[in-house]
Amino acid sequence: MKKILFGLLLIPSLFSCSKDDDKAPSENNNNEETPINEMLTYSNIELSKDFENVAIGSFFSTATGKVYLDSEVNAETGPKIDIVFGSMANIMGYFVSPTSAKKEGFMEIPGATTSLFTNYITTEMAANDFDTLTWETLDGLTVTEDSESFSLSSGFPHLVWFQNAQGKKGVIRVKQALSQKIVIDIKVQK
Repeated sequence: MKKILFGLLLIPSLFSCSKDDDKAPSENNNNEETPINEMLTYSNIELSKDFENVAIGSFFSTATGKVYLDSEVNAETGPKIDIVFGSMANIMGYFVSPTSAKKEGFMEIPGATTSLFTNYITTEMAANDFDTLTWETLDGLTVTEDSESFSLSSGFPHLVWFQNAQGKKGVIRVKQALSQKIVIDIKVQK
């Protein structure tokens, strides 16, 4: 009796339709679609204030969630890097595009992509707004390359807007600057 009941329950599942079956052949592929309104959040990321530091990296990838040391940057990892942090005499800090890394004194990043950074924000967004950021808020940001810098001795937390080569927008919250590194949080569209 149990076998018959199991068989009756199994038959409808063999003929059921899935959402993918309703798609036109050109739409039905194995690529996952990222739902709109999703964000990635990274906390307590440490980046070096000194581009010659071999123990702490200055390069970050929002795709992998990883900080990269110079020794880890190659043709495979280079295109994934979308955030580069630099400082001027450990007094002023700034984020730059991976395509500008060499010009800023870093190594050249193989396969570098372009990111835009607004290092000096003059709007009403307060640092406290970081915790309540939504996908829609990020999507509404107008990110422009400003080539500005910010103090590493005061004014924390400090917010920086960015947009990577894939068009994903995000906000970096610089929480503190220590002797050799800064500590940041990042929210970025997925």
